[in-house]
Amino acid sequence: MKPDLSKKMKTQQHMDLESMEVYHSFWDHYLNGDVEEVISLLGHNYTQVGSTEAEDFFRKKDAVRFLQDTIDQVAGKVEMRNRSIRYQHLDHFVLIHERCDIYVLRESDWGFYAKFRASTLMEQQNQEWKIIHRHSSFPVSKTREGQSISIEKTTLENQQLRNLVNQRTAELEQKNRELEIEAALDRIRTKAVTMKQSSDMNRIFSKIFEELRSLNREFIQSCILIFIPEEKSFTWWTANPEAADEIFHFRIPFLDHPAFHAFMKAWMERKSRFYYQLSGELKKSWENLLFYKTDLRRLPIAMKRNMMAPDQVHLYESFSEFGVLFVTCNEPLSEEKFSVLERFGAVFEQAYTRFKDIQQAETREKEATRQSSLDRLRAEIASMRNSTDLNRITPLIWRELRILGVPFFRCGVFIINEKDKKIQVYLSSPEGHSLGVLNLVFNSNQLTTKAVDFWKKNKIYRQHWNKVDFTNWLASMIELGQVQNPETYQGAASPPESLDLHFVPFSQGMLYIGNSAPLSESELELVKSLAESFSIAYARYQDFEQLEEAKTKVEKTLSDLKAAQNQLIQSEKMASLGQLTAGIAHEIKNPLNFVKNFSELSLELVNEAAALLEKENKIESIKLAFEILRDVRTNLSKVNEHSKRADEIINSMLQHSRSGSGKRILTDFNHLIKEAALLSYHGMKAGKKPFPVEIDFELDNQIGEIPVFAEELSMATINLCNNAWDAMREKLIALSLQSKNKTYSPKLLIKTRKDPRSLLFSIQDNGSGIPEDIKDKILQPFFTTKKGTEGTGLGLSITNDIVKAHGGELKIKSEEGVGTEFTILLPLKS
Repeated sequence: MKPDLSKKMKTQQHMDLESMEVYHSFWDHYLNGDVEEVISLLGHNYTQVGSTEAEDFFRKKDAVRFLQDTIDQVAGKVEMRNRSIRYQHLDHFVLIHERCDIYVLRESDWGFYAKFRASTLMEQQNQEWKIIHRHSSFPVSKTREGQSISIEKTTLENQQLRNLVNQRTAELEQKNRELEIEAALDRIRTKAVTMKQSSDMNRIFSKIFEELRSLNREFIQSCILIFIPEEKSFTWWTANPEAADEIFHFRIPFLDHPAFHAFMKAWMERKSRFYYQLSGELKKSWENLLFYKTDLRRLPIAMKRNMMAPDQVHLYESFSEFGVLFVTCNEPLSEEKFSVLERFGAVFEQAYTRFKDIQQAETREKEATRQSSLDRLRAEIASMRNSTDLNRITPLIWRELRILGVPFFRCGVFIINEKDKKIQVYLSSPEGHSLGVLNLVFNSNQLTTKAVDFWKKNKIYRQHWNKVDFTNWLASMIELGQVQNPETYQGAASPPESLDLHFVPFSQGMLYIGNSAPLSESELELVKSLAESFSIAYARYQDFEQLEEAKTKVEKTLSDLKAAQNQLIQSEKMASLGQLTAGIAHEIKNPLNFVKNFSELSLELVNEAAALLEKENKIESIKLAFEILRDVRTNLSKVNEHSKRADEIINSMLQHSRSGSGKRILTDFNHLIKEAALLSYHGMKAGKKPFPVEIDFELDNQIGEIPVFAEELSMATINLCNNAWDAMREKLIALSLQSKNKTYSPKLLIKTRKDPRSLLFSIQDNGSGIPEDIKDKILQPFFTTKKGTEGTGLGLSITNDIVKAHGGELKIKSEEGVGTEFTILLPLKS
């Protein structure tokens, strides 16, 4: 920058500061009433133009005179505010434009008067800045001729304005009050709308009390009563005035007092507003009942003292469907404030309606959760297959309790044995870890005695322990030898500081829940539901225990029965074998006689042949010897034949007496049946009462060998044949006694037949038949119609079992006096 230009700019800035200082000094002296100071700042050629013609002066002395006449209207009474100044250079002149607000002092208050504008022209005279012209005016003139500012008119206007302002202020205050009330109600509504769970109702009550206190400081106490009609009682909710967030609630029973009756009557009538005054003896008697006979006695002492201090209190109440919102005051309330309380009561009703809706939804949800929990338990219980499954069910009880939100840190099962007067205790943590197993008698201590007493009455037993109580109990269990490790038993390094014990009864004992605080009634209901489910599980456990014990006994009995049955079968075999012995001996004697006779004859023939060979006539002797040898060969053939017959009879007898192998073997079915039938026949013939019988065999040659239990089937055939002999003998004897036996000839028909899928085997006799009244009994073990020791009653029962063992069926067709047919059907695929 050039030196001359820089110097010029600095000079200009200095001149601007000097001129502005003179300008501000002019207005400061003018507003303060300093006339001489104002005149000293005017140039010798000063002129001015004002809002009226009276303010226009073209000579300095005239302008000074007007200044001196009107300065008292301005001095100390006018202020220029919100000033806006513009500065302009006009050659060696300076022009300043200003706009501002003029404020006038009215009594003790400053008030706006009018907008003001001024233009001031200045020049340097003798090295000093002077004002040479000023033009000022009000856009709307408020001055009369000869006045600078109209003070009287302004005063009048100010009074009118003050009245309007007061009126408007009152309106605004009322509107602000309404806005405050509505904002308070909106805050409560917002809290209610955002309520997610029923426990949030505490916050709603707290908010109502807070907003009431904020709007009306004269309220001594705010309370909410929720009525319980069926009990004629209510729940009392109130806030501590000294602690806004501290909410108390108490259950108040029916109180026989005029105040209580008045409240109940007002609620029954659902009065939106109700006033009640308490004073004198009425107040004292009410407070004595309320603060000393109900749970309100637990209120802080200072709070009760404040509530009882006034000689009289005014109760203002707004009733709703659910209860009442009321406040207590030392002085009567205005109508406006009572209306506010009524509006708060309406909002409380809306909030409590939402609370009830949420509570019902929670109840439905809890019930659904409870039902799901019970369904899961029932499913697990239904899946129990043996007594050890109870170890799987018990931890599920604790898991479901946690799912249902029941708080606890100790739990257990008390199994009560009333017969032995003993209690088995199984304690565990919520996770299912065992804390201890105790075996106690009913009168071990006060706890067991009380628990058993409540169990017998089917009532829930509650007890509270502190740390000392728990320690004493633990010491007694250690002394009884029931607890070895104290730390394991108490579930932590130190005993619990507080323990509330709950014993919920079920059929076989009690479910124990331990928590740091008492459980609510709803929580105990959930425990009760699970206790009932556990009772079902334990009943199943007991059933399985009894079933397993019975199963063991049945298995042993069955084993003994099988052994006895095998012994009986063998005895029956040996008995039938004994009956057959004579017949078998007779059968063997015949072939043995042949063997003896032919062997003796053959010996004589051999001797005779030897003698012939010794004679001289050799040729003739040899011929005779050969003839003798041929006879010997024939005799030996006969000996061989009858010895084989004897061998077969002996083998058959041995086979019948032998115990079964338990395995099927391929057997010539027709041969087996025929041999068994003939064996039985010879036994009958050699018995005590033999008789002639015609036996016919109709055997199907296509049967061949089939897999059967040979020994058992042989026995069944003999049993059926034996029964046939008995029946035919009985009929023969009966007819003999009646002299009608000339026309009766005993006959036995044995048939076999092979079908595509089965084998048929039948034994038919023409004996006495089976009486109709015993047909259903003849297959029962030990049933017999024979007298004394003639029969065991096992023959047909064993035969039926043998047929069933083959997968077959035994059918009986009989007609009394005509005969009986036993048919055995055996499936070939078996």
